[in-house]
Amino acid sequence: MGAEQELNARLALAKMESDLESEKDKLAETQVHIRHSDRNPRLLKKESLFWKKEFTAGINTERELESIEQEAGHARKQLDDMEMRMLELTVAADSFRARITELETELEVQKALGKPDTPN
Repeated sequence: MGAEQELNARLALAKMESDLESEKDKLAETQVHIRHSDRNPRLLKKESLFWKKEFTAGINTERELESIEQEAGHARKQLDDMEMRMLELTVAADSFRARITELETELEVQKALGKPDTPN
């Protein structure tokens, strides 16, 4: 292999390694969001249960009933929104994991062959 080819091969490997690290960073960031989002639905479920208890504990006026129903509705809406966001983050994390696996495999193959192709 000539000096220019070897330099090109090293540059291509460096780019692949950089892409791999970038995907790993994206995955780590997404996992942080997932962990944070996972806590919020639990809190919202507790809040929803609290309002349900309040609802069944005894209501003195129509206004109290409306207020409790409204608060419970807000908690359910927030919970639904958080669960949707959690699903989106999980899908993104799966995508990042797949891309990382793909890049790691491609990097291993190219290192073994000693002649890296240009990454996707």
